[in-house]
Amino acid sequence: MPAVSELPASEPPLVIAFVNNMPDAALEAAETQFQSLAEAAAGHTRIHFSKFYLPGVPRLERGRQYLSQSYSPLSRLIDSPVDGLIVTGAVPSGSTFEGEPYWPSFTKLADWANANGVPAYWSCLAAHAAVKHFDGIERFRMPRKLSGVFECEKAAAGPLVAGVPLRWQVPHSRYNDLREDDLIAAGYRIVSRLKSGSPDIFVNPRHNLSVFAQGHPEYDRMTLFYEYRRDLGQFLRGQSGVSPHPPEGYFGPGTAESIERLDGMVPPGACAEEHLRVIEELLAKAVITASWRTVAVRVFANWIKLLLKERSRRRPARAAGAARAAPALPAGIEWRAK
Repeated sequence: MPAVSELPASEPPLVIAFVNNMPDAALEAAETQFQSLAEAAAGHTRIHFSKFYLPGVPRLERGRQYLSQSYSPLSRLIDSPVDGLIVTGAVPSGSTFEGEPYWPSFTKLADWANANGVPAYWSCLAAHAAVKHFDGIERFRMPRKLSGVFECEKAAAGPLVAGVPLRWQVPHSRYNDLREDDLIAAGYRIVSRLKSGSPDIFVNPRHNLSVFAQGHPEYDRMTLFYEYRRDLGQFLRGQSGVSPHPPEGYFGPGTAESIERLDGMVPPGACAEEHLRVIEELLAKAVITASWRTVAVRVFANWIKLLLKERSRRRPARAAGAARAAPALPAGIEWRAK
């Protein structure tokens, strides 16, 4: 198969549906991050990026307005011809997925993708929800939030990690984890894992070239900064009982240690705004290295190649010279990377 950058200009756009379940404050950021990553990975392949929302995800008025203006309801996706699917996670409101208000619509989406052979990229909490629905695999709560940029290593060869080094960096930001033994027992294959043994990327041949990722390769260089500042502000204002640790492997030398020393000096609720201001001044001087972007683009480029190959298999080319019918595309954004 030709490289992505070598595909002819006459090739119809690759249709990727993006189901954004992030909380209101992160809706636009997640959208921008995934679009940017897919665009960088696409080479000269045209991408048609259509955005959808999942019913049942709790929203404030701001979020509802943004979705109504820029997104289509899930019902439109079910009736659309798509070549790939990206699904982000939703912040849990309870301890079980079955009790979440969006669970019925999420399982409908997952079953539709599986039944129609649509390759999907399940991101973080969406990966947890998908393996729970598909195979009954339960996530478990970790003692503390896993936040930072971690080294992971290639655990298996395959087209998804072709051209990827043996080890690379990837951001993670989550409270829950999956056990590798549970995934393997259900037929999943671990593609990469963290040094701790936590699965990073995994796949299952039974689920249509789908990719399950606990990490966030789509993050831009400032995302973990903003998340940490948010978590720290909630703790200092007494809105959270958990003092967040600075993201591991993210800030320059000495910055994390300085933040932790400052955190130990002021109890929650005491001079919260002033303390947060001091820490933000310290963070503003920190060196942040986005060391994961190159590999993230390579992995996504490999996934796009798999989508193109699967589309060719499912939609055989017509005889030479015959016109190829263009699919009826849902509303979305289309680009050709320069």
